[in-house]
Amino acid sequence: MLGDVFPTGSDGSNASDTLRLSGRYDARLVEMRVTNRRESRDRALAVDPGLAWALILPNQWYFAGTTLEWILTRIWMALLLVPLGYWLTFASATGVPDASRTGFLRAPGAIVLLWVGFAVVPPHFGIPRAPLASWVTAVAGLLTGVAIAFAAGPRSVHQPLTD
Repeated sequence: MLGDVFPTGSDGSNASDTLRLSGRYDARLVEMRVTNRRESRDRALAVDPGLAWALILPNQWYFAGTTLEWILTRIWMALLLVPLGYWLTFASATGVPDASRTGFLRAPGAIVLLWVGFAVVPPHFGIPRAPLASWVTAVAGLLTGVAIAFAAGPRSVHQPLTD
């Protein structure tokens, strides 16, 4: 998180200089600070539930707040919801009991699921609600799943069921 904080002696610093490391974590932010006699460096990173992609990596990942991490977080959020958009569309069109009549498995149901997952549940685990970027990418993932269902699904996805 704080690259190049240890003195090497090559930059005029004393390689045996004493460093003071401090950190703080709360539900919204992680802060790290390194101080020596000459300078102080610090970094703050926002806590985002979408950062869970790092948990499945084969190696340890040290977050630095880079653009790549932001992009990977958004891709992760969208990809997680593609199957949900696909199956909600597919189930609504292929005869899951009462799915077509109630409409729950369509847009209102998806909105309720997103609201519960992004706004209701996170505070109970001490993490912040999902930021706007997560909402936008989640909706994009859902719509991608819907588009895949219409493009590749059986004919019943394209036509409503008739009784």
